[in-house]
Amino acid sequence: MALRLREIDSGAEVQDSAVRECELRMQQALADQRAAEAAIETQRVYQTEQSERVSGVQGRYYEIGAEISRTEQNINTPASCVIKQRNELAKARATLAELETTFHATSARSRNCARRSSG
Repeated sequence: MALRLREIDSGAEVQDSAVRECELRMQQALADQRAAEAAIETQRVYQTEQSERVSGVQGRYYEIGAEISRTEQNINTPASCVIKQRNELAKARATLAELETTFHATSARSRNCARRSSG
């Protein structure tokens, strides 16, 4: 019977050792899981920060694009005004030349009529 008790104690020790080894592996697996969860959270925070930076850069990009468009429009507006004014000036000069021609022709006819009437 003592031999049998020794065998049982020995078996129990082996089982206790196996249980402790399993518990250690389980504790290590839990520690690895916690470390992975912490790394995931760190990456989430980093990704959120980077996403906010990207949003800021995109906002600035569109703001600069709008500013460029306004500047281009301001540059083009005076240039188109100058072109329009030059065209209007050319038309005014052409009209003036036409009026001068008509005026000289009318004046000449008036002088001729006046000479005929007086003569």
